[in-house]
Amino acid sequence: MPITTNHSNFKQPQNIHSPVWRYMSLAKFLSLLHTQSIFLSRVDLLDDPFEGSSTNMNITLRQELYKDKIPPDQLEKFSQYFKHFRRWSYVNCWHLSTTESSAMWKLYGSIDGAVAIQSTYNALVNAVDVEGLGSKSCYIGMVEYISEEHFVTEGNSLGRFMVKRNSFEHEKEVRILLQKVPEICVDGKKSVDIFSDNPLRGISLPVNLKALIQKIYISPLTGKWFFESVEDLLRRYDLDMPIEFSMFAQEPVY
Repeated sequence: MPITTNHSNFKQPQNIHSPVWRYMSLAKFLSLLHTQSIFLSRVDLLDDPFEGSSTNMNITLRQELYKDKIPPDQLEKFSQYFKHFRRWSYVNCWHLSTTESSAMWKLYGSIDGAVAIQSTYNALVNAVDVEGLGSKSCYIGMVEYISEEHFVTEGNSLGRFMVKRNSFEHEKEVRILLQKVPEICVDGKKSVDIFSDNPLRGISLPVNLKALIQKIYISPLTGKWFFESVEDLLRRYDLDMPIEFSMFAQEPVY
């Protein structure tokens, strides 16, 4: 069963066969091969403290928008509710681009060696196995980059995790999003336990690597030894896909 794409908060690319990239350290690449799974990180543990936050426009319009619809005491809980939802939201991020990105190498590679996996949007959608999630849905779409003048949807808990500040626009992010909030029974009715502690740092989902990986690029900061090491790793895991050095490893011509 593929990841869900038909949701209003998850914008899809015009061409589903557009290339997508994931830049990672050797350690994370080894983990991917060994576990045969992708890791969805808990949002509140990411580097960006604005993940899942509202904008100034939300705060400005909230009183008027919900006037006579939501009691004032409940309205005051909105901020805490959205803040705590971060700890039950998990993401895995890719870069949408037709070419390699020097900025992505610098951000997500390392001097000790890194690789970039190149796939396509459609291959990513279909390679991840979400069968074990049961009734939970896993979504995918392109992140929208916004200013503080943008109103972040409050109609559901998903939309706020598919927008980021304009300063991150260079990431051209494709995001896989999963939310798993524990449920409790109150007076015979099911309710989400949004304010409880979460012991998990993330969630792993099985992935078909042969269907996902179309090509592997080697960091421009490494040498032949690293290239051969990656080749050996792929043989050990019975994976056969093209490998080449990053275009940024080429010598300039004059």
